[in-house]
Amino acid sequence: MMNVYVKRMTCLEEKLHSSFMTGATIESIAGDSGFSEDMVRKLVLRVWCDKLLKMDLAYIPSEEFALPDAEEQFLHANEPVNPPSPAPHTHGRTRDGDDITPYIRDLYYSDLLKPKEEKDLFRRYNLHKHLASEMRAQLDPYHPDAELLFRIEGHLLRAKEIKNRITNSNLRLVVSIAKRYISGPLTFHELISEGNMTLMRTVEKFDYSRGFRFSTYATWSIVRHFSRQLPRERGQLEHFSTGHEEMLDASAGLAEFDPERDTPLEVRERVEAILSHLTERERKIVIGHFGLQGYAKPETLKELSRRIGISKERVRQIEKEAFEKIRYLSEHNRV
Repeated sequence: MMNVYVKRMTCLEEKLHSSFMTGATIESIAGDSGFSEDMVRKLVLRVWCDKLLKMDLAYIPSEEFALPDAEEQFLHANEPVNPPSPAPHTHGRTRDGDDITPYIRDLYYSDLLKPKEEKDLFRRYNLHKHLASEMRAQLDPYHPDAELLFRIEGHLLRAKEIKNRITNSNLRLVVSIAKRYISGPLTFHELISEGNMTLMRTVEKFDYSRGFRFSTYATWSIVRHFSRQLPRERGQLEHFSTGHEEMLDASAGLAEFDPERDTPLEVRERVEAILSHLTERERKIVIGHFGLQGYAKPETLKELSRRIGISKERVRQIEKEAFEKIRYLSEHNRV
């Protein structure tokens, strides 16, 4: 009997909270439910607090967020977020001449983000989530502070708007990649749907502070996702299997991946060109650690230490030196 009562109360609390979050006032909810305004307020705040405490607020941290004026410097001067406006168009085909729906056609004419704008959006996106996380740590689940809840929700709303802006500006990338996989088991629109979901997950994981473009990082995430469902493409990517994202980021810094032109094999050749600039020991460690050039699986630093005959810490140092060299080559267009 008690379980039935608890379930009913939970459903009622959820209903009251939903009404409040969709614009209803405490007064109107109290009038409709028969509860006092004080009771409604307590129930709504308790459910709201519980939802925020259970929410995944993972974000990419940055030293910039520790600055005393980070919020004022990076947020207030740039708000609000406005969605990009599609450029005018007069025909219903892509530049390749394919017949497409109005939705997909509009993606081809939406404005892409400039590097500085992209970095700014990702900084703001993660900073909003950082601030929401910091504020959430101050919540008392037994006596939720309404003002604090509103501030947390505000940061999460801004983060969501920014994520939508980033995602919408890169949807044409999904369409470009999906066109290469039409002969597979999924329809074109199914591929776009799958690619869009991968794109949104990739926004969560992108570290803007490394200085690389999101488009290349997102391209490889989408290609890898599609390749899992297509044996032919999976075979091409086996030679470019990485256990970590950093090797991808390193190659991304050397040139933008063009999904209309580049193939997995060409990107593999690009990575091998990078490796040719490393010393023999650096190549051995990078190749082994990231499972490149035929290695069945990536090796751990401990496994590399045993195989090469040096300490684990020395392996770590050599790998760090290798990536510093790769970044230098990238920044100075040496490859």
